[in-house]
Amino acid sequence: MSSALIQAYDVQESLIRRETIGEFVDPKITSGKDKSLEGDWYSEEAVLNWYRQNTNLPIIFYSEEHGVVETFSNPELLAVLDGWDGSSKLKVNSNADGGTMLAVAEALDPKYSDFVFGGATEHSRGLVVYAEKDWGLWKVEMQGHRETAVKISPIERKKFSHQTRIHVDDEQFYENYARGVTSGLDTIAGLVRKTFSGKLKKSGFENLTGKNSSSSMCLDLILGNVAAVCGVIAKGVFEPPAEYVMLREIGGVLIAGTESENEKRNWQLIDNEKWLEFGRPLTPLIRAANEEIGWKIVEEIER
Repeated sequence: MSSALIQAYDVQESLIRRETIGEFVDPKITSGKDKSLEGDWYSEEAVLNWYRQNTNLPIIFYSEEHGVVETFSNPELLAVLDGWDGSSKLKVNSNADGGTMLAVAEALDPKYSDFVFGGATEHSRGLVVYAEKDWGLWKVEMQGHRETAVKISPIERKKFSHQTRIHVDDEQFYENYARGVTSGLDTIAGLVRKTFSGKLKKSGFENLTGKNSSSSMCLDLILGNVAAVCGVIAKGVFEPPAEYVMLREIGGVLIAGTESENEKRNWQLIDNEKWLEFGRPLTPLIRAANEEIGWKIVEEIER
């Protein structure tokens, strides 16, 4: 399955050389709410074509740009595919953070714990990162020996403090990006500021940063550059399944906060929640290096 991501990476490399990765495709051929760039569309094409040509797996894909696609009839597996997470920055920078995200579950109505594969590309760092359930998390250096995958160790536990670095999916922390490419950014930012940014700042957290790619922020978490990523379950919920599988393999967790009758949210691990139902259309989400850090962040924002 990692080969599908490598194929997507190669397509992205080709589009960058041609200087078209940030160009819009014809909106008549797309299925998503966002405006599709060539990087979005052709990355998904690469993954879909790899599965059609190299496997006979009956998978139903839920993809951001192509909509719902079955590789063969009578699907038995479900896959979640985002061609390029972070399109609004890709529009203005062909070497933008972000990339393709793919997750595969052994069920048609999966809980998060049913996902058995999750991975992502990031061309700006020359990496493909992927995890298989109970087999670990791996990275492939795309500029080196691609046949060699290196196992990623669990993130070291560090003392949680107000100096802890946390990514927040809030546009006030974004670098240059194009408006009007990704739908709903203002709504997402409003919820994130209300739930995370404002409260963490008020509590004295000094190292809040962010990117407009959940994939890239999760990669920073995986590599130990941050202790947590605070954002949302949003839109088609394309990012959390891949993030869940990768983080689970190194001791990380995803904790979501659903609405309650009082001012405080009900926070819970998402392991046993159904992907097709839970958290839609918009719910705060913490990705943390370990459960202890995740619950400490909850304590801070619910004071």
